[in-house]
Amino acid sequence: MLGKTRHQTNFYTPLTLQKMEKIAALDILTEAKELFEPIPNEQWLENDFSNEINACCVIGHYQRLTSSDPLNFDIKNCHDIDLAKSFLTVRFFKGYLRQAFFSIGIDIALVNNGRHNAYPQPTPKARVMAVLTDAIAQLQKELAA
Repeated sequence: MLGKTRHQTNFYTPLTLQKMEKIAALDILTEAKELFEPIPNEQWLENDFSNEINACCVIGHYQRLTSSDPLNFDIKNCHDIDLAKSFLTVRFFKGYLRQAFFSIGIDIALVNNGRHNAYPQPTPKARVMAVLTDAIAQLQKELAA
């Protein structure tokens, strides 16, 4: 090993950017699943981030539960749209959950709102938990390969 750098040895395999993104997505999705499991079905919404009382959509729950004020159901605490960067019909997102799903080709908002054919479950929570289970398994399989 004398004279070689760490990158020139056989015991070190550098992570590719794609693999790092998959690891990050897996961490986010695993965290989300753990956060969502205890939330009752009646506290899930379709087509809106929050009712500002006690219910949210998938994005709303994730944003709220990972915020500095997880009990605050105010719309400002539950949406992931970066209003400072968004304009007209182009939206920029500040939340990590949506990006984690985009990285594997799924629009989580469509699943939550019942507009994704692969997830026909009767409630938003059931659909979200099903897609999380599938996405986590897919990422684990890809990372193991």
